[in-house]
Amino acid sequence: MPKGRSPYSTYYASQAMFQLGGRYWDQFAVSMYEYLLPRQRANGSWRPMASRAYATAMYTLALGVSYRQLPIYQR
Repeated sequence: MPKGRSPYSTYYASQAMFQLGGRYWDQFAVSMYEYLLPRQRANGSWRPMASRAYATAMYTLALGVSYRQLPIYQR
């Protein structure tokens, strides 16, 4: 996952890659986790590009895609 990705694009890319599945999701998920998790602050937030609450919400949703918590994305 390249540096400088917005929370919005990260979230929707994670949705797309998860829907494609297989190697697409496997490769994207690894790079997403490796990029986002070390950058998470001790209080659970991420450094904002717009606002801290927005960035944290979108990154949290992106990281949770594989849990299928949003009904629209359940298989």
